[in-house]
Amino acid sequence: MATPLHDLIAARAPEAARALGEPDAVDKLLESLCSEAAAAWPGVHVDPAALVGALAEKLAADDPPPLTPAAATELHLAIACARGDDAAIAAFDRAYLNVVPQALAGMKLPNATVEDVRSMVRDKLLLANGDRPPRVLEYAGRGRLRGLVQVTATRTAIDRIRMEEREAELPDRDLA
Repeated sequence: MATPLHDLIAARAPEAARALGEPDAVDKLLESLCSEAAAAWPGVHVDPAALVGALAEKLAADDPPPLTPAAATELHLAIACARGDDAAIAAFDRAYLNVVPQALAGMKLPNATVEDVRSMVRDKLLLANGDRPPRVLEYAGRGRLRGLVQVTATRTAIDRIRMEEREAELPDRDLA
């Protein structure tokens, strides 16, 4: 007999739903994942159907990630951040943005530049860009959300350094 959360997975990722097993067992697993995710982020509410729907999208991909508590917990936060939940954004700032200085330590950048990059990373990941939803939703459930922040920080810093180098190379007459 099908169950509500199992049906969400089955509708978007039928092969994954079959591989997970009996609907009742799948529903219990999904309920457990949703409960663990909610407990990890007190004050950050995400409807279980929204979390399971997002998990289903990930499971329907060509190379689906494993269905783990860590992936569900981080996806829970990502969903809440993407919809602009203040508690989620504060939790994201505390839990993930501290990786930016660590990711950039080898570049020996001034503290002000590191803080600018941290702000740019936050904006890149948490704000929509035109019709494109916040990039934090691109988190695939594979690896860790911390890794997405680290890669985004490194790429942002490299882009900034390249832009500054191009600006420094412009002759004075070109600026006039």
